[in-house]
Amino acid sequence: MSAVFLSWLCLSMIVWLTTLLVRGLTFRGLWSSLGFAGLFGLVNFGVGWLLFVVSGVPTLGVGLLVAFVARWFSTALLLHGVGALSSHLQVRSFNAVFFAAMVMSALSLSVDWVLTATFMM
Repeated sequence: MSAVFLSWLCLSMIVWLTTLLVRGLTFRGLWSSLGFAGLFGLVNFGVGWLLFVVSGVPTLGVGLLVAFVARWFSTALLLHGVGALSSHLQVRSFNAVFFAAMVMSALSLSVDWVLTATFMM
């Protein structure tokens, strides 16, 4: 259970930092960021892996070999979809979502690396 809480907390931090770095995405406040991260995490867990695999099929596996790009595209689609369903996040354009997904993917990979390095030693 603590791993799920840590994952949600990290995702909340990543989403909040992304809105600070990317223009075009805004939250109503900290609680909106936490709520959105919870909803996004559930949808990402349920559908994200499928989008990741599906993005590899049209590219003949290149999307699976270049995991960052596949994660970027799947995150962009999920971010746009969850943002449309949720009242927590205000999105101005798909360009903002696309750039935010890139930032979120990079931050997510960085946090994964730090957590792995911290807890595996």
